[in-house]
Amino acid sequence: MAAIQPYREKMTFKVLIPTDFSEIARGAIDFVLAAFQNRVTHLYLLHAYKENAPEVAPMVSLIDILRQKAERQMQQEVKYVSASPMSGQLEVVAFTRFDGYLHSIVEIADGEDIDLVVLGSNGHTHPRLDLREDDPGFVLHKLNRPLLLVPKLLN
Repeated sequence: MAAIQPYREKMTFKVLIPTDFSEIARGAIDFVLAAFQNRVTHLYLLHAYKENAPEVAPMVSLIDILRQKAERQMQQEVKYVSASPMSGQLEVVAFTRFDGYLHSIVEIADGEDIDLVVLGSNGHTHPRLDLREDDPGFVLHKLNRPLLLVPKLLN
């Protein structure tokens, strides 16, 4: 009887990191670059923003301002990742969306066949029964993918 050989194929991952451009989100990026080094082939960065305001004509200019700011900040995040010595042959894909946080995560995770979603966490959770959509527990409940929380302590 032949011995079972261990699985030796190099595993690669597509990782999605939602970001609000904070130090906590940057810590999640650093963690992924360090922990998965050559295993991540595609790093997807997502910034979702949405203003809860009545839809009126003057809001169009506010939405444009938010979009432009988000796109500038995302360009900085992409430069940051690309400048990292651990980025290797990593392909970085950036999304900025005027949409809900959770809806954006689920839509991109499903559409891009993401293997892992990584969230930076400040360690606070919302113990209420009506969890907010930016609460990691609520994201995990709605997401059909593995979710990794990177606590602020590692940042």
